[in-house]
Amino acid sequence: MRRHVYPRFYPVLLCLLAAVAGYQLAARPATAGVSVVKTITGEEAIQHVQQTNTVCGTIASTRYAQNAPGKPTYLNFDRPFPAQTCVAVIDGSVRAKFKEAPESAFKGKRVCITGLITTNSFKKAQITIDDPSQIVVAEPPPATNQTNAATGQ
Repeated sequence: MRRHVYPRFYPVLLCLLAAVAGYQLAARPATAGVSVVKTITGEEAIQHVQQTNTVCGTIASTRYAQNAPGKPTYLNFDRPFPAQTCVAVIDGSVRAKFKEAPESAFKGKRVCITGLITTNSFKKAQITIDDPSQIVVAEPPPATNQTNAATGQ
């Protein structure tokens, strides 16, 4: 009479199937309730609260609040604080992931930042940055060639 090896095979097969199923479930990004718009301005950001979007604009002012809890860095879009249209906040623990200090690396530059838009205590649109990959330095808008009417140049 021949002895079956199947009983030892089933636990191995079950473990393998469980691992594959776990991988498949974990590999899928959570997309429920997320609305993504291609690109918006800092002005438009307040109209897209609780949405994940890409906000593009010029960083008009910055501040590293090293004495505040969490040691945040603030990147203010379009106009200096307190008139900014939107603000990006980098927590002190995330700041260490940047190659250069964010307040100097991005000030005066046109950037696009992707993330969940919320509001802060000033009722301004805010994006919290969890990873440097969320910020992309964008090309400045092309300069227009204006000729001087008097000289033709």
